[in-house]
Amino acid sequence: MAITKLTSEQLYRKCDASKFEFTTTADLEERLSALGQDRAISAVELGINIKSRGYNLFCLGPEGTGKTSLVKRILEQEGKKRPTPDDWAYVYNFDEPHRPIAVNFPAGAASGFAKEMDEFAEFLEFDLPEAVKNEIYDEQLKSIREKYQEKRNDYIKVLQKKAKGKKVSLLHMPMGVVVAPMKNGEIISPDVFDTLSEEEKDEIMADLNAMQEEIAAHQDDTPQWEEKQSEEIKKLQEKIVKDAIKKPLDEIKAKYKGNKKVADYLKTVRTYILDNITTYVPDYGQDNKPDASADEPMAGLLSQLKGQQDEDKFGKFKVNVVVKNVPESGAPIVLLDHPTQGNLVGKVERIQQFGALISDFSLIKGGALHKANGGFLLIDARKLLLQPYSWDSLKRALASKEIKIEAPSEDTSFSTISLDPQPVPLDVKVVMTGDAELYELLSERDPDFTDYFKVEADFGGVIDRTDENEIEYAKLIGSLSKKK
Repeated sequence: MAITKLTSEQLYRKCDASKFEFTTTADLEERLSALGQDRAISAVELGINIKSRGYNLFCLGPEGTGKTSLVKRILEQEGKKRPTPDDWAYVYNFDEPHRPIAVNFPAGAASGFAKEMDEFAEFLEFDLPEAVKNEIYDEQLKSIREKYQEKRNDYIKVLQKKAKGKKVSLLHMPMGVVVAPMKNGEIISPDVFDTLSEEEKDEIMADLNAMQEEIAAHQDDTPQWEEKQSEEIKKLQEKIVKDAIKKPLDEIKAKYKGNKKVADYLKTVRTYILDNITTYVPDYGQDNKPDASADEPMAGLLSQLKGQQDEDKFGKFKVNVVVKNVPESGAPIVLLDHPTQGNLVGKVERIQQFGALISDFSLIKGGALHKANGGFLLIDARKLLLQPYSWDSLKRALASKEIKIEAPSEDTSFSTISLDPQPVPLDVKVVMTGDAELYELLSERDPDFTDYFKVEADFGGVIDRTDENEIEYAKLIGSLSKKK
């Protein structure tokens, strides 16, 4: 076959500017859609409006066709028409601490709830102790203690009366009353006792046995008094605390009327505080001063530990907001540029404390799926597939219709996760972008791919050169110039 030599004129088609009715492209109306992509645009518009499971989109085409920016613009236009999704937050689970509770709120309301619970934690720390530290409480507390101290004193008087004239002495020890041998009005040691005559020993032992029998006859009374005193003090504290926390908790509940999760959570907060009275209400009759005999390093460590305990006991009432939407802003459109597993489905961060890595519900971080929930998630397919575990995590989320925060991997040193946060229900439209080769590869190699991405939008790189398309191309150039 002969080779024909072509001239430059044959390889180049000059644009006839005389047919244009504009002076510069700045005079033209803005073109919002890409040139020659009408079928792809129709596919995108169809896909984002199908509510059935699996109708996510894969937008394929070569780089430079503007498919990502075009799709993003379409999603933004659609998002404005849709309702703004809920906020999401995690709260402490008092029944299962390792499983934080996910709570949803109307858009913009989660931050308000977090602030109100912060104020409640401050109330517990500063106002509640003052609420019980009053004259009425102190008088009632004093009355309870005096009542049982009087019982103890009467008990001691009875024993002292029975011990009178005997060769024994009654010693008041922390564990109760103890009988000790005595001679000439003084307590004697075991060594001195051994030097006594057998007759003296027998007399003392007879007195010891008699008093021990007397004490044994009443040995069940003292623990009962201690138990009853503790019960009465606890009931007194419960009443004071229950009355004190009722108003702030009821006010918070009223603001979120109709939110069952909030109501259930506040109920557990109330129960937890009443079950742990001594944690939040100091016993003012006890000496809570630090041990002066402790050395400075130990005192510093104890102070640090106490500070951590205080943070833990009040930190339980904090609220970790992971999704915060603006009311009336429409459905969110999230472009995930770095789709690691943690950035996609969220993660639980860790901090080092006393040489160990720990985590709690306040360290839960939401991922792109959380932020895009109720809207659209736009991802570059190649970037997604290059990240370990991200593709499988996305498929699991789409299959289960919930976002579950997972450990990075089961075979790494960081595979175990100390927390298992409750999953968040998922309602999202995922739009992936990539080239035709990658689309074919996924279709052939992954049998799940077409189950989750049933809509294909093909953005071609070639269009017919017609007079009409030349005008449209000029509009596109003008639009791009105005943006730059």
